[in-house]
Amino acid sequence: MRRIHVILLGIFITGVLLGGIGTGIAFGEYSTMEYGGTVMLGEEYLVTGELIYEFEPVPGEKIAVNPINWGRTYGKSALEMDESLPMGTICYDVTYNSKLTIPNLYYWEEENPESVYAGETSEEGAYGENEGDAESSQISINEETVPVEEAAPEKENVPDEESVPEKTSVIVGYLEIHTNYIGSEFELLMKDKDNILQNLKQKKINSYETAYITDVKVRVNPDMMEYIEDRTMY
Repeated sequence: MRRIHVILLGIFITGVLLGGIGTGIAFGEYSTMEYGGTVMLGEEYLVTGELIYEFEPVPGEKIAVNPINWGRTYGKSALEMDESLPMGTICYDVTYNSKLTIPNLYYWEEENPESVYAGETSEEGAYGENEGDAESSQISINEETVPVEEAAPEKENVPDEESVPEKTSVIVGYLEIHTNYIGSEFELLMKDKDNILQNLKQKKINSYETAYITDVKVRVNPDMMEYIEDRTMY
């Protein structure tokens, strides 16, 4: 719940206490109230739907599935394998409050894609320096060039193959879930006011949170992992 709504809710509950409920709740009785836990406002409006992103898999290219900020535990991936899905499909299963939000997928690209190596991710672009390396590795033959066998570099100048990470792919785009906010939190609060007042009469006080997006799972075909960089756990 955003800070302004927490403040408004606090003002509302304080006003109820000051004004009295039914026979009245005095400040002297406040210390006897029990904490009833967290109440999720708008749970009755939660629905689960699918968001589909489709693309043409290209060997050597990956799409990064970006971190998910709703309903996730940091350090745990949201990616699940589903053999029923076709290649080139990324499916998001999203549980959200249909009265307050509309989730959507957002895909974007960078001008300089990231190079992805076996065992690590490099911040250096896949193009530029790498292209220069490829160009300089070509051998041009002319009258002044010594024979290739004589021009072979000395052994100490040859990089150790085991020390050079193997470049497997390049990240060309990023996919993430966004949401458009609709409706009003205050409206949900007013619809639930009878329960709030009833709890106060019973000397119970709760904390209130608003349900927006409560859970996100991402499903892909297992063979798609060659074309996906999983970042959902971050």
